Amino acid sequence: MKNLQHSTLQDRATLGLSRLLARGARRQEQGMTTAEYAVGTLGACTVGGVLVKVGQSEWFGELVRDVIDNIPNLLPNLF
Repeated sequence: MKNLQHSTLQDRATLGLSRLLARGARRQEQGMTTAEYAVGTLGACTVGGVLVKVGQSEWFGELVRDVIDNIPNLLPNLF
């Protein structure tokens, strides 16, 4: 009977320790998630800045106009 109680106490201690370690691991993951969001946000802003710069360039405006002007030639049966 004594061994059964000792085993139960040991199991409870092990379970408590594993829960404590899991809680600590989640805290570390939360920090990593924040860092990943920061890197992702920085990357998205960089890509957005490049797209704005390209969109304001003269050759891009001409390209868009040419594509729009050539749509009827590409799809003659629809227009």
